[in-house]
Formats: sequence, C-alpha cells, structure tokens
Amino acid sequence: MEEKKEYTMEYVEKFLKEKYKAFLIDESKSIVKIYKIDDKEILKAIMSESEKKDNINIGEVIIITLQSEGNINLTSFKIQGQSKKLYNELLGMIGDSELNYEMKKFKLYGPYMQD
Repeated sequence: MEEKKEYTMEYVEKFLKEKYKAFLIDESKSIVKIYKIDDKEILKAIMSESEKKDNINIGEVIIITLQSEGNINLTSFKIQGQSKKLYNELLGMIGDSELNYEMKKFKLYGPYMQD
C-alpha cells in the first residue's frame, strides 16, 4: 500500500496563495485559517462548464476554511462556493486519516459535483 504524504499547513497555504491567488481573511490562534479567492479569471478556470452553468453567482468568491490539529498538518477543510477541482486538490492534501476516508465517501451536493 502506497503511503500518502501529509501536507503541512504552510504548504497548503502557499499552494492556495500561489495557484489560486487566495488571501488570508481571518485566523484563530491555533486551528483555523480562512482564505478567499476572488480573482475572476482564477474562478472561471477552476469551475467546470456545468458548474459555471448552474452557479448563479458565478465568479464572485470562494471561501476556504482550513483546519489543523496543532497547526501542523491539514486535517479538514470547508469550501463555500463551487469547485470540484479545488475540493479534490484539498482532499488529496489531508493524508490517510479517518476523516479523509469519510470525506471521499461524501456525496457532493449538486448535479455538477457528481462524477
């Protein structure tokens, strides 16, 4: 069985900033950081055609909440807005945990989020 790499919060934050021009809008001292993506070109690029068609507020904003136990590795996240691509990328950064296993079984909401 291939061992999955765990991604540090520092790596995930750099990934969001560089790839998606996300910027930090709030954080708690230990476990939560909140990022915002509002660059219209990036938002268009990370949405599938069906997501663009079904999303009334297309291109406005995506909010990402990152959670970490001990502020070391990414342990959970929440996305407000629609992007299956971003969801799958962040899911891959959680590592082999009970939560990751459960999140992979989770059925994403909306017809454009289905495989």
